[in-house]
Amino acid sequence: MVLKTNELSNKEVFYKNIKKMTNEQILTVLKKQADYNPLFIELAMEEAAVRGYNVGEIDFQNIDLWIIKNKSTNELVKIYVSPSDYKKEWELLAREELKKRNFNIAILSSEKENEKKVLSDGIKGNIALGYILAILAGFIGLFVAINYLVSKTKTVSGESFHKYNETTRRHAKIMLILWFVINIFVFIVMFIG
Repeated sequence: MVLKTNELSNKEVFYKNIKKMTNEQILTVLKKQADYNPLFIELAMEEAAVRGYNVGEIDFQNIDLWIIKNKSTNELVKIYVSPSDYKKEWELLAREELKKRNFNIAILSSEKENEKKVLSDGIKGNIALGYILAILAGFIGLFVAINYLVSKTKTVSGESFHKYNETTRRHAKIMLILWFVINIFVFIVMFIG
């Protein structure tokens, strides 16, 4: 198949976009093929195959369940123990799939409780104070934002994961941006203006 120049550039753009997509997004594209460019669909099918999916076996009626069924037991444990990092529905689906695989989820209860406590700290913590410090307190605000963004903790098994949930880390990113913008402004005013 010989591609024209604009088709070749489309293929490159499509390919880059598909590489950035999650498995779920690719499967959703394949489910709604009529809404997409045929070349995009072709590349999405190739990427799905590269990621280990047999497109002919996919249950497009319930993509979430199909994705969960194709996860390894270790991946399911991560989803079950750290549900805030995944779609809401996946926690229950992961639990059910682990039960089907005769995995004793009772041993995960302490990990799950620990995860809830650790992740809730960021929410209970003074995020508002973090914003105020990012705006007014210079390096203290920077420290608070970096702490929320990169702090990690280890499980009993030695696995490392973020200490704060996704929402708190998103707030931390905003705090960092505020800190940088304000400090650049102060620098400009003090030294250039």
